[in-house]
Formats: sequence, C-alpha cells, structure tokens
Amino acid sequence: TAALKYAISSIHFSALSPMVLYLSGVDYEVVCGRWDMAKGVGRSKYESLFSYRGDSRWLGMHKARHQDVLVGFSESRHLFTLEMGKGTNVTSDQIVVDDSG
Repeated sequence: TAALKYAISSIHFSALSPMVLYLSGVDYEVVCGRWDMAKGVGRSKYESLFSYRGDSRWLGMHKARHQDVLVGFSESRHLFTLEMGKGTNVTSDQIVVDDSG
C-alpha cells in the first residue's frame, strides 16, 4: 500500500533511526514510516508509525537538523510544529501567521 494518497513533495530522514522517514504530500498529510529494504532487490516493507493532517495544503515542510522536529507552513497561513518523541509519541502546535500589518 502507498504511504500517501497524492504525490510526495518532501522526504526527510529521522535523526533517531536511518530506517525511519517523514513524508509530506502535495495535500495536507504528513506520514512517518519505517522502511525495511532487507527483503531483497526491488522489494521493501513499509510500516506506518503515525500520520498527521494539517488544516489545508502544505506549502512547505522542513525537518530540524539532528532532531526529529518538523515545521510545516499551510495554505491557510498556519505554521505547524511536530515533535517526535520516543516511540510514536507526537506533540504538535499551531501558530496563525497574520500579515495584515
């Protein structure tokens, strides 16, 4: 099965494990999963660890260096932070960006 419904727009490797990836799509979803490439040439196994949905389409997504913290900016001008803890604990926060001056 596919990790995301739509095309992948960003891929980030976990600082905690080289087998864990964070993917964001052209819609509003971010997923975290573990890929096992040891199944042989051309074969892999995907295990979903968590998924998160923003309030609208992602315009950008970035991962902090040496940390498992993602920051995403959505089409509705909200800035999201996702911080991954040990196991599959995820905390999130949301900030509204107001440019009305």
